[in-house]
Amino acid sequence: MILSLFLRNKEFHVSCGEFEHIYKVTESREMADNIPFFLKETLDHIDFSKCSKVIFSSGPASFTTARIMNSLVKGLKISAPNLDFWGISNFLTYLYIASQHNSEGSIALPTMRGDYFYAAFSEKKLSDIEIFSDLNQNTILDSNEIFDNINMSTIQEKLSDDNIVKMNPNYIQNSLDINYGFTPEYKSTPTVHR
Repeated sequence: MILSLFLRNKEFHVSCGEFEHIYKVTESREMADNIPFFLKETLDHIDFSKCSKVIFSSGPASFTTARIMNSLVKGLKISAPNLDFWGISNFLTYLYIASQHNSEGSIALPTMRGDYFYAAFSEKKLSDIEIFSDLNQNTILDSNEIFDNINMSTIQEKLSDDNIVKMNPNYIQNSLDINYGFTPEYKSTPTVHR
């Protein structure tokens, strides 16, 4: 079985075997407070010992979203070190759905600073990620209605065996050593005693 975790705006999407759920909050700041409870409720519904792999959304995303997912997955890794952990780019998950509507176009994910992570796609192949402030009319935003009422974690799960991954190998990594967008590297500084 695969445990799949996806964080989108004010929603935490989870799937594992027969269990699928979308947890929603009204304010994005509530997500950090509630995600441990959401995950505990999820693990109460599934047999975690039967999981062989954890798939998670690895960004790019806003700073807060990236930190929440990073912390969540690292905590799971500590409790289940024998599982495989796959970080799948949000672009691949959105591409899976967007490519069913258009053979080419572009996808944009807001950075929460007024600009967007942006990647063009053609025949299910993504270009390199760039940052743009102005978007053209053919751009699909992650807030578009085509993504509504879809559990994105189930899409991630399908991606693990899909050709989209084979065509975009640099958008998936089999480890937790992932650059989470704008997550800073915290460095400890020595304390100076006077």
